[in-house]
Amino acid sequence: MLRWPRLGRPPTASQNLRSLGHRRRCRWRNGVWDLFYTARMTELADSFDSAFAKAVDLGNRLADKDKDADLWDIADGLLAGALQYWLYSRQPCGDPRCQDCMPISTAEGRMAELKRLVEQLASESEYFHTPTDANAGRA
Repeated sequence: MLRWPRLGRPPTASQNLRSLGHRRRCRWRNGVWDLFYTARMTELADSFDSAFAKAVDLGNRLADKDKDADLWDIADGLLAGALQYWLYSRQPCGDPRCQDCMPISTAEGRMAELKRLVEQLASESEYFHTPTDANAGRA
């Protein structure tokens, strides 16, 4: 049976937080919208790494609990939940002039950002290319 690997921290999470859009967020303070850094980069990396590891651990626990479960179904369910949370977290602040929310101010903008993020995270995964890919070279 194939196993969803038990992974710790993703190798590039800390370096890529800025490119993942975690740089700044809008926040209501003293009656005006202002931009602020949500936390130091190390705190953001810890949050990202923790969420990543917990998602992988949850997939492993679900697969361990039901040995007959289809791993694709488990992965699809985890992805659906992650998408719901991601979309919820990317609701624009409501200020039409907010520069941080501009890329996600429409459903189409959120979809474009999601596609960009999925491509980036997938290409950085050690499982993006596998020895059993149909286009893998054979000697």
